[in-house]
Amino acid sequence: MIKELLLNLEQADYISKPDLAQRLSQPLAMIEAGLADLVRLGYLKLDEGLPSCELPCGGCPYAKTCNQVSVKMLSITEKGHLVLAKIKKLLLAAAKRSFLHRFIWLCQ
Repeated sequence: MIKELLLNLEQADYISKPDLAQRLSQPLAMIEAGLADLVRLGYLKLDEGLPSCELPCGGCPYAKTCNQVSVKMLSITEKGHLVLAKIKKLLLAAAKRSFLHRFIWLCQ
């Protein structure tokens, strides 16, 4: 499932954990564990945003709730892009073998 997580993250501009869980037909806890593993392995980088806002916008109607819940963003690291290239190469080779196997079977 780790490979599928990484592939889905690469294909989407933005995707939430619940969306990933739905796409991969996995429980949310499994997605969260997989993402944590990808961060630990160095394939993803976690950006927790700014710890505090420095903008003077106290008059804003959202000032009481602003910046209280930080949005955590994940991005694919260089190491992650390298492993993605390897995964894609293996998937392409497997698809070619499968096609060749079916073609040979049909010709018999």
